[in-house]
Amino acid sequence: MNTPGLSILKTPAYCSIQDAGRYGWRHAGVPVSGWMDTQSALLANQLLQNIPYAPVIECLGSGGEFLFHDSVWIVCTGAKANIAIDNQPIETNKVIQVSQGQTLHIGAFMEGHVLYLGLAGSIYTQQVLGSQSPIQCAHQQRLEKGMTIIGDWKKSMQPSTSRISNNANYKELCVPVLPGPEYHWLNQQHRQTLQGIFRVSTRADRMAYLLEGPRIIAEIQRNMRTSAVMPGVIQWLPSGTLMILMRDCQTTGGYPRIAILEEASINLIAQKPPGSQISFAIQT
Repeated sequence: MNTPGLSILKTPAYCSIQDAGRYGWRHAGVPVSGWMDTQSALLANQLLQNIPYAPVIECLGSGGEFLFHDSVWIVCTGAKANIAIDNQPIETNKVIQVSQGQTLHIGAFMEGHVLYLGLAGSIYTQQVLGSQSPIQCAHQQRLEKGMTIIGDWKKSMQPSTSRISNNANYKELCVPVLPGPEYHWLNQQHRQTLQGIFRVSTRADRMAYLLEGPRIIAEIQRNMRTSAVMPGVIQWLPSGTLMILMRDCQTTGGYPRIAILEEASINLIAQKPPGSQISFAIQT
C-alpha cells in the first residue's frame, strides 16, 4: 500500500525523481534521461537493498529540507554536504532510519554537484514509456516545495554496518575522452587546444554543459548532416566553444561530435558545478 513518506519543506536548486532512464525510444526522439551520476545512484540502491534501477531523489546544485511522515530507511550518496536529521549530523553512504515527524536537512554542497537521497522501498510516481524519470511535456519535471513523496516503504531491514568511504575526487581536473566521429576534422593545433583548461559555465543543466575557455576556431565551416548523438558526446559549436551533452540531451544533432565521454567520465562531469575546471585527455 502506498503511503506518504516525506514532504519537501525547502526546494533544492533542481530536484527530481530519477531512475535508470528509458530505453528503446530514441528512434522516436525520446531522450534516455535518468540519473546524472549513475555510480552514486546505484550505490544508494545497493546500500538500501533496493532493485538496482529503483528511482531515487536527485538534488542538483544544493540541498533542501524534507519532513518525514513515516518511518523510512534512507541513505545519501554523491556530493559531499553537511547533512543532519533534527540537527544531528549523519554520514553519507550509510543507511539511517528516519522516524515519523523528523526533518532531514541537506546543507550546501562542499564538493560535487549531484546528491542522491535514496529511500528503502518503492517510490510511487507516474511511469511514462517504462521509466519514472521526468520527460518533457509528459509529466512533472521537478519536485517543488510542498509536494509529498508517496511509496511502499520497507518496515524492516538489516542494513550493513560496513562503512563506505567516498574517495571520489570530484575536483579531478583531467577527464579521459575518446575521439568522436568527427575528431579527424581537427587539425594538430585544434587537438592541442582541446587539451587545454576549460570551465563549466553557468549554462549547465541536465541537457548539456556549455564550456568556457579556449575556442577551437575552424578555418573553414563545414556542413554536416544531422546525426545521432547521446549523453557524453562533446559537440563543437560554430562559435568555437564546446558543449558536453548530458542525460536529457536530444537524440540527434548537427554539430561535429569531436569526442565522447565514457560512463565513468560522464559521472565525473555531472559532479562538477559551474566554475569547475576541466581538461580532456584523448584516449587513442
